[in-house]
Amino acid sequence: LNVGGEEIRRSYSICSNPYTDNELRVAVKEVKDGKGSTMINRNLKVGDNVEVMTPMGNFYSLLSGANKKHYVLFAGGSGITPMMSIIKSVLYVEKQSRITLIYANRDEASVIFGTELIKLQELNTEKLNAHFVYDTPKNPVDALYSGMLTAEKVGAMLEKFQLQSADEIFICGPGPLMETIKNVLKDKKVKEEKVH
Repeated sequence: LNVGGEEIRRSYSICSNPYTDNELRVAVKEVKDGKGSTMINRNLKVGDNVEVMTPMGNFYSLLSGANKKHYVLFAGGSGITPMMSIIKSVLYVEKQSRITLIYANRDEASVIFGTELIKLQELNTEKLNAHFVYDTPKNPVDALYSGMLTAEKVGAMLEKFQLQSADEIFICGPGPLMETIKNVLKDKKVKEEKVH
């Protein structure tokens, strides 16, 4: 991106899926004092050109209609972006697979794709189970879903929803959150090759 004559580079995740979406989409959450996110959200318009690099990364799973897997997705804040692509792709390709999503945010207003996630869950009640955790919820109901997603809460969710037996686990979000989840998985002896 060219921001005030300065070339800046940012990495964003694709949130569309290649099976049903007609366009490539990325979600860019504007951050305070963020040069790239502010420029994209406030100034980028239809017809503007953006230079992009070759897509990179290994945050995916090879999908097959024959698979019958349980995917567990831990997302924090804007870490939901790549999870949306995974969710929509698995729901479309793997009719026998199921997904458990644990999605942590500051509060309800911070949720990205909230309406779309609820709709996907309503349309796929047997296949998608989404759990929302809020640091400061408007109406706290259950201690498991209120407050920071701590190691204790991650461990309790692994037990309550039997997530240790998942075929694949994806984690995306702020660094400390990802480290907490990885450490809990390690303590619970979840095989590293299952974790992305």
